[in-house]
Amino acid sequence: MRPQKVGSRPMNDSELSRLRRQIIQVLVLLFGVECAASAFTSPWLHVRRVQLVGISGLTPAEVTLAQNAMQLPAKTNFFRVPIGSFTQSLKGLPCVQRVSIIRHFPSGIEARIVARQPIAILQMGEKLFEVDPTGVAIRVARPEVAARLPHVIASAENTPALGTVSGNLSVNTAVQIIESEKQTVSGGIAKIDVDSVGNLCLNMRDGVLIRLGLPDEMPAKLKQLHLLYRHSPDLAAKMTLVNLSVPDYPACVLRSDSAPPSNGDSL
Repeated sequence: MRPQKVGSRPMNDSELSRLRRQIIQVLVLLFGVECAASAFTSPWLHVRRVQLVGISGLTPAEVTLAQNAMQLPAKTNFFRVPIGSFTQSLKGLPCVQRVSIIRHFPSGIEARIVARQPIAILQMGEKLFEVDPTGVAIRVARPEVAARLPHVIASAENTPALGTVSGNLSVNTAVQIIESEKQTVSGGIAKIDVDSVGNLCLNMRDGVLIRLGLPDEMPAKLKQLHLLYRHSPDLAAKMTLVNLSVPDYPACVLRSDSAPPSNGDSL
């Protein structure tokens, strides 16, 4: 016998079919709610493992900061982990360049860190910083790192805070030169001096001084530098100083000269 509405006519086939669909939809909805509630409350989905990857180049203090940034309350649900907050906290560390956070179902969280790599030491007054290829001050320089990396030496003005870049254009240009020239210039760069008005002077590892002047026309100046070492790999045996401040009119001081000439010798 078909169900009947009380005090009404019997239900036809289409009405009965619609009623069945509505009942099924309600049951499916209730089942979904029950599954969601179980997912967010089940002890099986409590986070039990938080892992940091890529921290081998960090100092112990930086590792501690990164670990603190990933702290979770006990019994935090797998789906309630604040991924965005963790990402921002880790990216806020001066030593971190990039970070990605991955969930490992059902109870693991992994943070993959790409640490900033120092390529030079920025020396401003008494302060020494490790800086990355973009000029970002990563940390106060460690003695063992300062001993092996080229230095950029400048006045203490515009000293950067950790995680930021110096406001001195010449300083930033010097860092970029070290990064771009580390594999191209014979002997490499030992240090770059930046004077009070922004003139750059490269101190090559072979002992030659290369004056580049202000940080303009830098591609042309570096091209001249490459040509110079290409044609004279033993440059240090011939010259003590090369002036490329005006790249179209380079000048030099020969090693045999007892004093710099007034106008420089034409290359």
